[in-house]
Amino acid sequence: FNYSFDALNDHLEQNELNAAFSKIFHASTTLSLIPVIKGLFPALRFLPGDKDKETRSAQATMRRIGTQLLYESKMAAQDKSTTRSQSRDLLSLLARSNLATDLPKHQRMSDDEVVDQVPTFLVAGHETTSTATTWALFALSIDKRVQTKLRNELLQVDTETPTMEQLNALPYLDMVVREVLRVHTPVVATMRVATQDDVLPLSKPFVDRKGITRSEIRVKKGQTIQIPILAMNRNKEIWGEDAKEFRSVLPLFSVTLP
Repeated sequence: FNYSFDALNDHLEQNELNAAFSKIFHASTTLSLIPVIKGLFPALRFLPGDKDKETRSAQATMRRIGTQLLYESKMAAQDKSTTRSQSRDLLSLLARSNLATDLPKHQRMSDDEVVDQVPTFLVAGHETTSTATTWALFALSIDKRVQTKLRNELLQVDTETPTMEQLNALPYLDMVVREVLRVHTPVVATMRVATQDDVLPLSKPFVDRKGITRSEIRVKKGQTIQIPILAMNRNKEIWGEDAKEFRSVLPLFSVTLP
């Protein structure tokens, strides 16, 4: 976001956004029965939680700073004379994309929607990146052939600070990363709330608890939907009998090693 958290500097006082994010992350990882009860019984979501007040204060701080950062990004995007007009941080990219003249109106995000992405990106990228990296190193440690193949491809890059374009041009790296994220996904599940009534068709019918065969699922507005990412990534019907194993990329992508 073109914003320094000073997270690695022990000699500076923790800045506002860093402190706010830390509070929210700590609150979300603290064990408490109240969030569980609220999740199971939506009618009880009015119950105050242990960290609600602290979380609301932190969210207000993140929104205030996020709004200011967005304003600066929009001003920079409109001023072509500044170097920051071509900045590639997330907020700048969102701001430039949102200001594009060829973007249909229905695809344009409001300022509130853009600012809402600030905590999303921070929370989503905090532990997930380090967890995925850890599992990637573990997976590579158990297969020397893949390790060697990947190292040889990476050594072809003639810089220690490659751009995203250079990294995206490495097919074997892409294969390894995708397989790590399949077997060792950092986020095992997520939830979404239906914004309207809908009908979800099923590829295979199932028999419900009442013995009725269903070929579709009817979803009502406001219902919470659980998306079991890890279960789908390790589903044998989709990936085969060895779906729970890191396949060393070889059989999955038919890559021939020397």
